[in-house]
Amino acid sequence: MIKCSLPGSRKMMALARELQCDRATAVGAAVTWLIWLESQTTDGRAGVRPEELDALLQVPGLGRALLNIGWAVLDAEGLIQAVEWDLYNGKDTRRRLLAARRAARARAKKAENVTPERDESNAGSVTNVTLERDAERDESNAGSVTKVTLGA
Repeated sequence: MIKCSLPGSRKMMALARELQCDRATAVGAAVTWLIWLESQTTDGRAGVRPEELDALLQVPGLGRALLNIGWAVLDAEGLIQAVEWDLYNGKDTRRRLLAARRAARARAKKAENVTPERDESNAGSVTNVTLERDAERDESNAGSVTKVTLGA
């Protein structure tokens, strides 16, 4: 999970120092890491070595920097694993994400199946009633004149 406080955090200062870059570049590298990790894993295990991560994300030194600032550790096989992954990207977050994706697919599928003949909404009838009412009001007010007084 990417927080709004990320750019000003001490971790970003530490990451910028490790990568020998400005903080904005470090934030970009961190966001790239988090997005990539979210798309690749459900448990925070990246499944790559630090130097492989550098090549994948095109950020030289990122793998070691993440280890040095405490955002990642190496597992028994020497592969990168995110620290506290469950705290920020646990089952609840994953469940909400998957539920949102399912709902979006269901809405898209429903939209594909709606035709004018099969439209289940009442938008057409409401619009027609409103137009008819406005036309009747216009006809009944056609002969009347409204006196407008300005100032006072």
